[in-house]
Amino acid sequence: MNKPLHQFLAKRIDESGLTHREIADAIGYSRSNIVAMIKMGEMRLPISKIPALADVLGMERVELLRLALAEYQPEMLETINQVIREAVSENERRLLAELRKMIGGSVPALATAKQREKLKALAEALTDSGQAPPPSPRYADTTAMQGPGFGSWGSPSEDEDDPPSRPRPSKSKA
Repeated sequence: MNKPLHQFLAKRIDESGLTHREIADAIGYSRSNIVAMIKMGEMRLPISKIPALADVLGMERVELLRLALAEYQPEMLETINQVIREAVSENERRLLAELRKMIGGSVPALATAKQREKLKALAEALTDSGQAPPPSPRYADTTAMQGPGFGSWGSPSEDEDDPPSRPRPSKSKA
């Protein structure tokens, strides 16, 4: 029973260079055959394992969650999309949709000062005044974007040219 999610996961697992044992350890399984079962579509990926699996495979958590819900619980995904959609304006949705089309998939991490400067230039180009608008009070709390490689908007962190990294298991095949 090979479905799109499992085909996607099989490809990402194979491309990762990690063993099933390394992946199983990273996502909290004591048996590596569970990774093989998920990869082959013999077992569903538990929703609770999505963050850890996305991290170990170096992908966006939300992208993997979206794929899993689309396959396992499409009605729930539709409801979540309807509810979350309210948290983003129509203009923001259109801008993101255009960006995803131009990039050809998910949006890459905004991790360097150079990327932030290019985004600032785009924001300035999109506004009438030629200057980026001040941050909206709606987004005043940017703590979710803090951490290595992420300063507050317009205030790059000290490691601005080094993208954030996630701890990854070693790639030894031992």
